[in-house]
Amino acid sequence: MISLNRQLLQVAISFFNKLNEDLEKSKKEAQELRDQVHELNAEKESYDITEKEIEKLIASLAGSLSTINKDSPKQQRPKAQLEISRNKVGSLWDKPKSKRKITLSVGRRDLVDSKTSKPLEYIPEKSRIEIAEDWLRIRPSGGRVFIDEDGHASTFIGENLVYLGNIQRFFD
Repeated sequence: MISLNRQLLQVAISFFNKLNEDLEKSKKEAQELRDQVHELNAEKESYDITEKEIEKLIASLAGSLSTINKDSPKQQRPKAQLEISRNKVGSLWDKPKSKRKITLSVGRRDLVDSKTSKPLEYIPEKSRIEIAEDWLRIRPSGGRVFIDEDGHASTFIGENLVYLGNIQRFFD
């Protein structure tokens, strides 16, 4: 009987030791996973910063190209003049820019809030992306877009305020 109890005790101790080993392995794996999550979060933050830097660089390059094209002595053909036409997408906008600003994001190919950099919630995602794609054809560098009280959107291209379209239907 004593030898049976001793054997059971040894089995229990062996089982307990095995459980302890498994627990230590699991703790080690959990710590490795936490470290990986931390590294991935750091990478994501780095990518977010890089995206903003790329957008700024694109805007800067677009401005530089605009300046170069204006001042270039080698430019032989006259520049096409944008016509002033109310409500024609891509034409000069002769109204003053409004105070309401949003951002046309090149990296996200989306319309985002200028203050929070989050997508505009009052416009459905599919519509936002379609509008952004249309506007990026006119302003490939992205940037600030001004929305007036009637929903008319305009943006500066060089020194000219250019009409992008109307998004009033999303404000009703």
